[in-house]
Amino acid sequence: MDISIFSSYLSKIHTRLILHFNKILFFVRKTFVEDACPTEPVIFIIGAPRSGSTLLMQVLTDAYDLGYLSNAHCKWYGVAGLIERMTRPLESKYRSTYTSTYGITRQKCEPAECGQWWYLFFRRSPAYVTLRDVSEKKLNDFGNELANLQRSFGKPLIFKNLYSSLRLEPLSYVLKKAIYIHIERDEIANAQSILNGRQSVLGRYDSWWSLPPPNIEELKTLTPAGQILGQIRGITELIYSDVERLGIGDNVFRVKYESFCEDVHSVLYDFEKFTASRGLKLSRRFEVPRKFSYKTGVSVPSALYAELEALTKPSGLAQEKL
Repeated sequence: MDISIFSSYLSKIHTRLILHFNKILFFVRKTFVEDACPTEPVIFIIGAPRSGSTLLMQVLTDAYDLGYLSNAHCKWYGVAGLIERMTRPLESKYRSTYTSTYGITRQKCEPAECGQWWYLFFRRSPAYVTLRDVSEKKLNDFGNELANLQRSFGKPLIFKNLYSSLRLEPLSYVLKKAIYIHIERDEIANAQSILNGRQSVLGRYDSWWSLPPPNIEELKTLTPAGQILGQIRGITELIYSDVERLGIGDNVFRVKYESFCEDVHSVLYDFEKFTASRGLKLSRRFEVPRKFSYKTGVSVPSALYAELEALTKPSGLAQEKL
């Protein structure tokens, strides 16, 4: 057998073993935990893919003393609270380099999306989840786990996994006082970033990548530019409609990526006031940069860019659907 094939086979076995072991650890741990709910509001970052959410998370976890799932916790996500109590990885936290690769950070104390932890409570597919799609037992496990993490960290919790954008109903049901940070980005810049992500990760522009809205099958019939604009708009519109339907608008702090990059401190000042008015007082940790540069202009082939421009004109995407 070719050594590369054998190594790949061993890697897959190792991944599956870790996955099942974490599920066992989680099951064992939860049998010894009494029912509880977090005592402080939990913060969730939501929005479309490639909207600046990772940078926002890195800044917030530098600026404030928050508990979050780091790369160190996610290795043993089934007992993330125990890992925090035993090793305290965030105590050795240093200032972020504010770099990542499509949402993935490298240092052990950096924030992680930790998808496998979320799948302990919510299904993988379809990604859009309502209360009807989650058992009461899973919802109870989710609340208990958040309470356990809050006790383990001894500080407010923040999460950045953009699939939360499609789980607002169960999140708001379990956590009545949750705070949501909805980040948005210039639509064409956002679309170009997703296109570049497709090319970098999948090697082509016409393969689906990242967070799927409920109408993904319809979107797949469009051109890559149409797919991506539909993805961004579908997720954004769903967030707005769910926020209104669920009556949680007062707990949503809205951020424009470009405004955030141009004046970080101003956005943080507004966010502190926002959280304080909702019963959550944040403690400062590190000083953070006042501003960040961000990409402008054309970063995809000219034909793709021209199509994005055409589709962002009034009724452009609607015409393509016809």
